[in-house]
Amino acid sequence: MFVQNNKTPSNKIVFYFHGNGEDIGYANYFLEPIMEEWEAHGVAIEYPSYGLYTSGKVSLEEKQFDEDGRIVFDFVCQRLGIDASQTIIFGRSIGSGPSTLLAYQKKPAAFFLFSPLKSVKSVAKDKVSGLVALLVPDIFKNIDLIDKIQSPTFIIHGKRDEVIGHNHSEELHQKSASPLHAKQLHLVDRMSHNRFDLDGDFIIPSKEFLKKLGLVGGGKKGALPIPSELVNSLFQEKPPGYALEEDMDEDHNSSCK
Repeated sequence: MFVQNNKTPSNKIVFYFHGNGEDIGYANYFLEPIMEEWEAHGVAIEYPSYGLYTSGKVSLEEKQFDEDGRIVFDFVCQRLGIDASQTIIFGRSIGSGPSTLLAYQKKPAAFFLFSPLKSVKSVAKDKVSGLVALLVPDIFKNIDLIDKIQSPTFIIHGKRDEVIGHNHSEELHQKSASPLHAKQLHLVDRMSHNRFDLDGDFIIPSKEFLKKLGLVGGGKKGALPIPSELVNSLFQEKPPGYALEEDMDEDHNSSCK
C-alpha cells in the first residue's frame, strides 16, 4: 500500500512493516501523519496470511518475509529511480523482524524500530516456561543483525509495554553498530504496546532525529524531490508479488542498491 505525502515535496520513501495486530489498511491511518512530518512518501508491506495476502503460493517462514521485503523495495526504487540513500526502513513490533532483515541488506538513510523484539523466541521466553519456549521457532533474530547495521538508528519503546519488554530495545540499542551520534533510544514512561500519544511520544522526537541527520527541514540533504508524475505512476503499476510472478519481467527482479 502506498501512502502519498501531499504536504511537502519529498525525496524519500519509507518502507513500513506493521505490528501483529494490524494490516496495511490500519497502517494507512498510522502512517499518514508520520509521512507528513517526515517529509516522505510511505510504502506499507503486507505479510503472508494478513488482509488480502492469502495466496497458496506463499509460506509463513522467515525467508518469505525477507523475499517479499526485497521484492517491494527493489520494485519501488526502480520505478521511482531512487537508491537506498533515499529510503527509510521502519518496523513496529513483529515488523521489527522483516525490517531488520531489509535494513541489513539495503543500508537505508535511516532505520526506525517501534517496540521491537530481540527475537521471537526471546519474547516467548519472557512469557512462558522454558520448555514451552523451546517449541517456538527461533526467527527474526534482530539481536544477531543489529550489530551489522550502520544506518542511523532510532528506537522507541514504552516502559509499560506488556507485550514486549523495553529491555529488548535497550539491548538492541546497546548492540547497534550505528555510530553513537547517529543512534537514539527513546523510552516513554507512560507508553504501553498499543497505547501512546503518536504526536508527542513518537512524531516529535523522531522528526528531531531526522533533522539532526539533515533528512528533513530547510537544510534537507540529498537528491531533488521525486517528480510527482513518478509518484503518481505507482498507483497505475501492478504491485510485485507471487500472484503476479508471470507478469513480471527480468527488470523487476534486478536488485536496487
